[in-house]
Amino acid sequence: MPMRHSKQLAILKRRRAVADLYLQGWTQTAIAEELGVAQPTICDDLKRIRAEWRESAVRDFDEARQLELMKLERIEREAWSAWDQSKKPAQSAVVTSEGAAQKTRKSMKNQHGDPRFLDQVNKCITHRRALLGLDAPLGIEEGADELSVDVRRDRIVAVVAALRERAGVETTGTGPK
Repeated sequence: MPMRHSKQLAILKRRRAVADLYLQGWTQTAIAEELGVAQPTICDDLKRIRAEWRESAVRDFDEARQLELMKLERIEREAWSAWDQSKKPAQSAVVTSEGAAQKTRKSMKNQHGDPRFLDQVNKCITHRRALLGLDAPLGIEEGADELSVDVRRDRIVAVVAALRERAGVETTGTGPK
């Protein structure tokens, strides 16, 4: 049976209050007492709130990464265009006047291209690879492929925990009680 609209609004309002109090450092018990609900309800609310925050953070991150990739693509296109232009022969014309007659002398100089534009393309590629995580992290020692599964798992868990800590995501338990 679908939940009534007024009940959904009441839950959303309560969760907003739970989130505000949680962000102020209140415990689940204190929040439950303040809002007049059971502590397990607050625990459930916090699980859902954290899930929404994670989804929002992932969405925001994906959008920001896509925007940066589009910027890199634009810069790279411009650098390639400038590279092609820098390889075209340079032309110059000299016009001299002798009395009523004008003489024009045209000269062309072949060019090999400006390597600064290729350097810019290379920087775009490097930044794109970093944004997409295509390169192995620095500091992986020789023989890392010979590590046991347990050691690899422990290292992955440590990296994930560090990333979660940096993002402000809890890694254990259901939160404060």
